[in-house]
Amino acid sequence: MSGDGMDPRQRIEAVAQRVHAAREDIAADRGVDLAGLQDDVKLICDLVRDLPSTADRAGLADAVEKLIADFDDLEAALTAQHERRSGGTDR
Repeated sequence: MSGDGMDPRQRIEAVAQRVHAAREDIAADRGVDLAGLQDDVKLICDLVRDLPSTADRAGLADAVEKLIADFDDLEAALTAQHERRSGGTDR
């Protein structure tokens, strides 16, 4: 994602789209490729941290909170897929 000229809000949206696509793959019982997602999230965090003002960071709070909720949903979907494929829970 680096070097693509996107601002933090666009980057957040791009990651949200990847998370949504992963959830669609899970719903279709396909494997998902999450390679690089951790680096993308770190880049977003770095960009938000480096914004020039608190007001700029606060303006992204809703988008970041929604992305966190998207990740929570992805975690639940991955857990359910794993349980379906393994025939039960590992807990």
